[in-house]
Amino acid sequence: MTFWPAALLLLLGILSRLGAAFFGWPMHVNALTAIALCGAMLMPRHVWATLLPLVALWTSDLILNFHYGAALTDAGMLVRYACLALIAFGGWRLQQSGLGRRFLPLMLASVTASTLFYVVTNTWVWALSAEYPAGLGGWWMALTSGLPGYPPSWTFYRNALAGDMAFSVLFFACARLGERSAERSLVASPVH
Repeated sequence: MTFWPAALLLLLGILSRLGAAFFGWPMHVNALTAIALCGAMLMPRHVWATLLPLVALWTSDLILNFHYGAALTDAGMLVRYACLALIAFGGWRLQQSGLGRRFLPLMLASVTASTLFYVVTNTWVWALSAEYPAGLGGWWMALTSGLPGYPPSWTFYRNALAGDMAFSVLFFACARLGERSAERSLVASPVH
């Protein structure tokens, strides 16, 4: 991956995450999970695949926390970063298995990544929040209805899942088009 595609992916990740706060974009519809998953599946360098979503998350976290008057850092950030790194690792494993260039495994991995991120981050919030009851009922509440006065938490999962799948399809299509374009260029170029 060269500098410009990496910079565009980084910018897309940041802007898609800032979209809800600044542009009226639906909450939790962003490209970060898809960048982590597809980057690891499709990029030849795993360092880029892991760093891009983490840098985009860190940058957007700082901007959003400043915008909402929250602390610039919190322990929940580490949980989100760990989830994205784990998702990138899963994408890398798919690439290593030879499934990284196939559409159906990508869609299954996208659903799995969305679910993993949602369950882990909501479990983290449930475990640390005194507003949720202890026990299985409180955990289920954190995953489904959420707290009174807020939209149900399942709607965040729905939005994240839709965004993750849409961005994964977009990245997959762009990668395929890029590969076909490169193949055509090789066929069309004269041999010296």
